[in-house]
Amino acid sequence: MFVADRWFPSSKTRSCCGYQIDELPLKVREWVCPECAVVHDRDENAAINLKFLAESSSVSACREVRVLPASVKQELSTEATYA
Repeated sequence: MFVADRWFPSSKTRSCCGYQIDELPLKVREWVCPECAVVHDRDENAAINLKFLAESSSVSACREVRVLPASVKQELSTEATYA
């Protein structure tokens, strides 16, 4: 599992050009990038940035992606099985 730093500016950083806005109050749900003039939805942009951050942290030195197995709850059978 990957956990982003609490102060990672996922909402304030443009997911394509990397421009970072200084202040972005929580009530602002969309913002226009001063660099590329594209309108961004705050939540969608943050999700893209967090996805990129998680993907970049999962690449090892040899450029292979580490894939962790999904956690699966295994239930024990109470019935005895005989061959």
